[in-house]
Amino acid sequence: MGRTVVFILLVAVQLAAAASAGASDVKIDGRLCPFELGFATCNNASRLTCCLGSCGSRNCFEVDQPDAMKAKSLRNTGVTIFNLIKAFSQRDHATVTSLMAEGATSSGPGFEEGLSAKSPRALQLQQAAFTYPAGQDLTSSFQVLHYDLLGGSPLTSRVIVRHHTKAYQFEVDGTFELTDVEPGKRKWLMRDARLENFQPCLS
Repeated sequence: MGRTVVFILLVAVQLAAAASAGASDVKIDGRLCPFELGFATCNNASRLTCCLGSCGSRNCFEVDQPDAMKAKSLRNTGVTIFNLIKAFSQRDHATVTSLMAEGATSSGPGFEEGLSAKSPRALQLQQAAFTYPAGQDLTSSFQVLHYDLLGGSPLTSRVIVRHHTKAYQFEVDGTFELTDVEPGKRKWLMRDARLENFQPCLS
C-alpha cells in the first residue's frame, strides 16, 4: 500500500512538472512574435515580449495568453498590408478593394475629405504612391513603426507603417478590422488609411 501511494505521488509530481513546463514553453514560444515584420523575440522570466527592432526598444508588447491575440493580429494585419502592396505593384485594383472593409476611407495629400478608399479617384492617388521599381523586394519595402490592438466589436487594430516606393518615402496610419469574409473565415481588412509625411525617395 505504501509503495502504491509513493508511486501515485511520483506520477502526480511528474505530471505537474510536465504541465508547468508545457505552460512555460507556450509563454516563451518565440514563433509567436511577428519577426517578418521586424519584431525581435525577447524572453524575460519565462514571459515572451516582442520588441520592434531590438529588445529594449520603446515599442514592445507582451504576448498575451492564452490565445496570443495581439501577436497573431499583428502578424495577420501585416499579411493584409503586404497583400495590398503586392496588389498595387501589379495594378490589381480588384484585389486591392477586396482587402478593404465596407465604407473604407483614405486621406492624404490630394484626397478629398471622406473619400471612399474604393473610389476611382482614391485608387488613382493610392496607385501613384504605391508604385515600385521593377524587381524591388516588396517584403523589405515597408517597416512597422507602431502597433495597437484596440479591441471593440469588430476587433480593430491600428498600425503605422513607413513605406519605400519608387518615388516616395511616406507613412500610412491605418486601422484594420477583423471581418467575416465568408462562413468560418475572418480576415483583417483595411478600414481607414491616412497617407502622410511624404519625402522624395533618393535611392
